[in-house]
Amino acid sequence: MLALWTWRSSVLRRRSRKQLQVAEIGSPAVLNAGCRLLDTQRAELGVRLIAGIAHRGHEACISHILRCLEQGDEAVRQSCVRALGSLTEPGNDKVKAILLDRLQDPDKEGFLNVRIEALRSLVQIVPKEDLEVLSAAVVHVLDDANCYTRRAASEAILQLLDARSRQSVIGLLCVGLEDIVLKEDWQLCFDLLSKLAGHANGREIDMLVGSLLPLLKARNPDVQRSASIALLPLVLPEADAANMRSRLHEQGFLVPSDILDNLGRCAADRLRDSAAHPREAFGVSWPLRRPDGSDVQDPVLGKICSL
Repeated sequence: MLALWTWRSSVLRRRSRKQLQVAEIGSPAVLNAGCRLLDTQRAELGVRLIAGIAHRGHEACISHILRCLEQGDEAVRQSCVRALGSLTEPGNDKVKAILLDRLQDPDKEGFLNVRIEALRSLVQIVPKEDLEVLSAAVVHVLDDANCYTRRAASEAILQLLDARSRQSVIGLLCVGLEDIVLKEDWQLCFDLLSKLAGHANGREIDMLVGSLLPLLKARNPDVQRSASIALLPLVLPEADAANMRSRLHEQGFLVPSDILDNLGRCAADRLRDSAAHPREAFGVSWPLRRPDGSDVQDPVLGKICSL
């Protein structure tokens, strides 16, 4: 079945490329031909033609694509969602809402699905600080059943994040960290947090430390090791962090107990210092709201209370 789908897609790509090579941008004849194909078994070819020829913001073509999106099979829906990213002007709230809704598209195994295309298209049409899209992407990093969708969500977060939204995203990721380590590819979330930590300020570092500290006692040695590596630059001076990192690489699989004790003590000391700060000092308005409307509690203050 996969081989048939791959062959069909390659044939459609070759046909659409030939059409596009001889057509001018905005050519009415090609656009009309593409629109007619949307009501046939070659709807995917029609979508590709429209996406390659129409000017960005062409409302009539966008309307045709939206209509086809509601009627097509999964391959057609993927093409439609991808086309919306290239055709829609940034700031189009209607298309944004439709793409957000497509993030709930039923799961499909493999490296392509409608949710992946929706995430990529959203990146093209929303501003960097769009917390609604960022929150939805975080949910897919933490909870999506498809590892490729989780990777696409992680890439979307890195492309959309700015200084104003970084604290909220770190907060959402930290809240889900203890659950994500139970998943098979938990390392993805650690990699994302490590990239965010490279730009984190003092307030954001407190959130990261508060969530990584309990993982030093994780049963999985790999989780212990990843948590230790992530904590090193957050709680230790640069020279000390470099020395400990070198020791970790020499030790191999297990993290030495003295490193775990040292990191745990430094992390706890930092959180105790943070306890004297007012609630607003963490830079996030708590409780945060998840896309489903439920509250997200402050991960830092919760860890401080348990010390």
